[in-house]
Amino acid sequence: MRGLCRYAVFGFHQIWCCALWPNISAFISSPAHIPADLVDKLERLALVDFRTKQGVECLEKAIRFADQLHVVDTTGVEPMDSVLEDRALYLREDAVIEGDCAEKLLQLSNSTVEEYFVAPPGNKNWSIFISMHQSHDTL
Repeated sequence: MRGLCRYAVFGFHQIWCCALWPNISAFISSPAHIPADLVDKLERLALVDFRTKQGVECLEKAIRFADQLHVVDTTGVEPMDSVLEDRALYLREDAVIEGDCAEKLLQLSNSTVEEYFVAPPGNKNWSIFISMHQSHDTL
């Protein structure tokens, strides 16, 4: 294979020898110093220890990875989804297909309090409920 080729052809497959997109690491600045109060807040939210050198490096690496999104040119591209409340969301109508099985579902839990599941204990085997549901459908 010649070193100057951009791709090599093997049968019907093409293997690219080099990347065709620019190296975006030149466009991304190194992350600024992260304040201690922000690190504390992130620790509480993510339940991850960022106080060690390895934890801070992991956080900075995640920030650099997310900063790649700022380099992408999205002009003229309509967003596919939005978390903003300034758009009307067209949802389907809610329709109850089947119901009245709250007691059966609560019996599947190892622990309940006032008709609520208690987490994280593991639940019972779902195959019991599925077989009861299937026998109900055949009646």
